[in-house]
Amino acid sequence: MFVVTADLSIREFNDAAVELPEDVLLHAILPDGESNKIGDALGCFQATLGCGNSPGCQNCSLANSVHQAADGKPCRKVLSMRVTGQGEIVSVEYFMTIAPLRHGEESLALLVLDNTADWFPGTLSNSRAARA
Repeated sequence: MFVVTADLSIREFNDAAVELPEDVLLHAILPDGESNKIGDALGCFQATLGCGNSPGCQNCSLANSVHQAADGKPCRKVLSMRVTGQGEIVSVEYFMTIAPLRHGEESLALLVLDNTADWFPGTLSNSRAARA
């Protein structure tokens, strides 16, 4: 589970996020000057210029859903994306739930990503073995 700002930055995450593959979570955990935006942390292949700044971001289901949550609209859908990791590009799927979250005057999004492989073993999974 992640708390994400309207500009797609990761504000907080819980212990369940630690179950993500190490190369995915590395950018979210380490504050070493690299981007802490959700697409960058997940290794999104489309985020060539950084999450939220690339041409592919305009049609990104994750980004659009976070923006809708900032406007008070929840979302629940399957998120399919191509990610880079360990020198290759792979397809991954998550069940994505996004709920609006207010903290003072700030509009945030509560993001839950659930690995589809946990629900449907043997299908497209996040084992990073599924080739794009």
